[in-house]
Formats: sequence, C-alpha cells, structure tokens
Amino acid sequence: MAAGRVIFVTGKGGVGKTTITAALGLAAAGAGSRTLMIETAADGSLARLFQIEKLDSKPCWIADRLAAVAVDPQHLVRDYFSRLLRIPLLTNRLLDSASFRALADAAPGIVEFLLLEHVSTWVDASFWQRRQRFDLVIVDGPASGHMRKLLRVPRQLLGLVVAGPLRHAALHLESLLTNPDRCVVVPVSLAEELAVTETLETWAVLRQELFLPLSRPIINRVFPRRFSRSEIEKIARHEDGGPLFEAARYAIAMRQEAERHARALRRGTGKVPALVPEAFSGVITPSDLCRWGRRLLAELFTDAGWGTKPSGSRTHATH
Repeated sequence: MAAGRVIFVTGKGGVGKTTITAALGLAAAGAGSRTLMIETAADGSLARLFQIEKLDSKPCWIADRLAAVAVDPQHLVRDYFSRLLRIPLLTNRLLDSASFRALADAAPGIVEFLLLEHVSTWVDASFWQRRQRFDLVIVDGPASGHMRKLLRVPRQLLGLVVAGPLRHAALHLESLLTNPDRCVVVPVSLAEELAVTETLETWAVLRQELFLPLSRPIINRVFPRRFSRSEIEKIARHEDGGPLFEAARYAIAMRQEAERHARALRRGTGKVPALVPEAFSGVITPSDLCRWGRRLLAELFTDAGWGTKPSGSRTHATH
C-alpha cells in the first residue's frame, strides 16, 4: 500500500494560488487519483470556485475522487488531542480548561504543526486501513511569509524537543517534507516585479535553508503570444493606428513583460516557469481549470520525477 503525496501551493497574496490549487485538484482527480484540497484561508475562496457556500472542517467529497476541507484551528487542536489521549473524558477536560486554551494560543507554531500533522494522516498508509485516504493532498497555502513559517515548524520543534511523541511527530513530518518522492512546493507568481522578487526570496529560503523540494515556478495570468516578430515590428511602426493598434501594442508589451519576468525566474531558480494564461472574460470556468490543470500537473509531475500520475492512482471511483 503506497503512501500518498503532498503539494504545497504558495506565493504572494493575490497571485492566484487558489485557482492553481483547484486546477491541479481537478486534473489529479480526473486522472484517477483520490485527491484532497486543503483551504487554509478564512475567506472561503476555494469553496466559491466550486460554488460551495462553505467547506467543512472534515474532508467532504465535492466531485468524483475530489474532496476538500477547510482548516479550522479549534478542530485541529481537538482532533489531535482526541487521537493522542484516546479517552473522551480526559480530552474534553483538557481542551475545555482555560489554562490549556491560553497555552495553545500562546504557543508559537502549534496550529502550523497540527495542520502538517493532519496532512500526514491524510496521505500516510496505515496498518489498520486497506489504503491511505488520499493519493494526493494539495494545500492551498498561505502567503509566502506564512508558508515559510509553516514549513519551518518541524525543524524548529526538533531543536526544542529532545524526546517523546512530539519529537517523533516532528521527525516524521521533516522526513515527509524533505522527501522529493512524496512532497513538492509549487511557487506561484504574477508577471510583476514584487511578486517575482518574493517568489525568488521564498525559493532561496525553502531550498537553501529548509532543503525542501520545489517544482518549477508558475506564472499566472500571462498574456498569450498573438503576433509574430514581423507583425510586432509592423505594429510598432504605426504610431497612430487607432484603438486596435493601441490594444495590440498593449498586448505585446504585457507579453514581453511576462517573458522578462520568466527569464528572471529561470535565472534565479534554474527551472523554466510554467505559464498560465490570462482569463480575459473575468470568469474562470470548470473547463478552464481542467485544461490548465492537466497541463500543469503533467509539467509539475515530470519536473518532480513523479511520472504522469500521483502514486496509488486508480481509474475507478472510491468514495
């Protein structure tokens, strides 16, 4: 029984991490893998993409082989200690005590640790289960700075805790996060200076400090290449060609800007960025997500050396 894999999607706020998560989730489920998407933001953006009012704090199926869950800090704490203590009376007395709540609120990284611990339970094979719950878990992560904090937690715990179940859990999480066969971080950017700079900074921290596996970066909302080189030269020579020429010049400039930022990301990461087109209608349809997701999933899995499908993928429904 093979263990599942994890994808963390990160980037500067507003770059479209949720859209990329949804696209990858639909593509993975369509390829036959039991897939879970995790919403970490409190704004319900992932739920809205699937026209769901609100996601539950426990995984629920929203499409064939595709499930989703929203992170609820209180639920994370209660579920973890319920499994740890195993006696409901002790669990309830502990969690309902004012001193424990104060400690949990003050303890740095506890919610991040519990989120990672839950991710682990959703992808790890269990002796007591016929198979792991999910072949692939995709985390719609927080903005880059908070993501760095999240992924740094296991290493910080290892520096603080010398023995016991907490250290064992931290060792397991560190092993999962640094295993390129099971985990990859996907940086998402826009073709903008600030977003690219933050992507490169995050890349350096995750690669050089935490030694985590990263995929090629994704540049979202890229203008397509609509004109050949000779056409671009002709359009440039028409200084006053009317609104159509102005629109063409704008499209050319935006494409060239995207290519410039793509070169910067390639120099800084050593990987060719994957490009996701701009949705000019302003409305992203399920067919758009499926089309982008299939291409991105193939590129990211090939880049990570994972083959064409998540491990344990199946061709039949399993829920």
